[in-house]
Amino acid sequence: MEIKESLEMYFSLVEDTRNQSYITYKLSDILFFLVCGMLCGCKELQEIVELGEERIDFFSKHSSLKQIPCLMTLINILSIVKPERLELCLHGIIRNVFNSNTKQKQICIDGKTISSRIPEDYMDSVHVVTAMLADNYLSTGQKVIDNKKGEIKAVRELIDEINIKGTVVTMDAMHCQKETVAKIIKNKGDYAVQLKANQGNFYEDVYTMFDDNYMDTADKDCEYETFTTIEKGHGRIEKRTCYVLNEIEFFTDYLDNGKALRRYLQ
Repeated sequence: MEIKESLEMYFSLVEDTRNQSYITYKLSDILFFLVCGMLCGCKELQEIVELGEERIDFFSKHSSLKQIPCLMTLINILSIVKPERLELCLHGIIRNVFNSNTKQKQICIDGKTISSRIPEDYMDSVHVVTAMLADNYLSTGQKVIDNKKGEIKAVRELIDEINIKGTVVTMDAMHCQKETVAKIIKNKGDYAVQLKANQGNFYEDVYTMFDDNYMDTADKDCEYETFTTIEKGHGRIEKRTCYVLNEIEFFTDYLDNGKALRRYLQ
């Protein structure tokens, strides 16, 4: 099935409550038009209208639009669309159309608090957890939660909802949790999760594995790979070196037998 046909199938899930005898624009064409505008970086409806007027040839070729709807037409049509149905529609498109047609390798999951610079303008800040396709900066799923305390649960729900098969999911240290990474594995994905001191003994043991005494001592057969990048940005030279250990039997022995790795090196 081509992308155009797939989009029409999903758009048909959104109920059109208008009197079909007096319509000028098909709802599926309007939704296609709006999605294209958002993917092009338009943040306002007027910007989408202007984009359509500039690219009328494209829209007349890929839809039944012969002319671009005006701003008020878009507002009126959107006012009769049920948000929850549109959300399900867009979620399905991102998960099964765009994601299945790209060789996506990384999905970044992170939570951000959205608040006003003027605290009294809002009673509470909004906390949003987003799963983003790293290569094209496209959101593949979101969860709005009351506060940061609910982020772990929201991330686990996102992992179950979005398509992570064959991808690498990256998350910060808050989500270095057994249950979270188990969900990733269950959904046939891989993960790269930050590890900080919030995981006490685990952090100390992994830190010890990357200690020079472990990596460079001659009587230990330790194989590792390195990859270095050098970039200029933010007014400075940034050098990043990644070390990947291949021989971690001491660490796995620790997991199996409860023997701390750092004790082995003392």
